[in-house]
Amino acid sequence: MIERLRVQNFKSLHDVAVHLTRLHLLIGPNDSGKTSVLEALGAVSRSADNQLSNCFEGSWTGRELVWQFQDSPVTFQVALTGDRSYGLSITFLATGRPAVVDAEVV
Repeated sequence: MIERLRVQNFKSLHDVAVHLTRLHLLIGPNDSGKTSVLEALGAVSRSADNQLSNCFEGSWTGRELVWQFQDSPVTFQVALTGDRSYGLSITFLATGRPAVVDAEVV
């Protein structure tokens, strides 16, 4: 089970950590990042068996998925039950849909 998710520089999430439970609700005002948290979880899940650029949904190009379109890596850190963890750092190039893995830690 995923117990904690930390997301940096992804869409509206500059540096957000969410501690998850078996049943978890995301509540907040419009445009506060609820959907971005779900999209981050989905991208991390899809990264296990898809080409990285196909893990992110929608018709994005370049750095549209990076917080404030910066030239910063997007990072996902997942803490799992049993003291296991997974980390992924990605750079999105300025144009097109390439996503490059900077680091992956299991």
